[in-house]
Amino acid sequence: MLKKAIAAARKEKAKTVKARITPQHMQEFKEAFEAVDADGSGEIDETELRMAMAALGFQHTKDEIRRMIKSLDSDGSGTLGFEEFVSLMTNKSAKKEPKQEIKDAFSLLDKGSKGFISLEDLRLAAQELRETVSDEQLEAMLKLADVDGDGKVDGTDLYKTLKKTSAL
Repeated sequence: MLKKAIAAARKEKAKTVKARITPQHMQEFKEAFEAVDADGSGEIDETELRMAMAALGFQHTKDEIRRMIKSLDSDGSGTLGFEEFVSLMTNKSAKKEPKQEIKDAFSLLDKGSKGFISLEDLRLAAQELRETVSDEQLEAMLKLADVDGDGKVDGTDLYKTLKKTSAL
């Protein structure tokens, strides 16, 4: 009974936090969930949750993932349904700092951990996201984001660009 009460309290808290989640966030959660739900069951296990969270910029150990599932798994199946996943991601997203989000995004874009984002990095990201973007558009993005004019987009450039364009 205590377990059900805790689960109900978490659902209420999630409703409050969920009201602040944008449609864009919800779409990202849905895409990440569906991408890892290989069998289409509507449930994801530990491995799938870890992959979905990584796709959304969150890195956790296997033990942390197990604890998350255990704390949210209201039916005891050892898996999470989409609503449980949204509850988890809503709380994680609400706690994440904008600077950390930018660091995570930069790390995902900086293939090879060179310390800067290249045209090739953006091409690969566009392909991974199944976005059709011309080289000219990618070059324009790089030029816009190269705040210090050194020909490279580092983490500071990216932060300043996002802050300047009100993307934060």
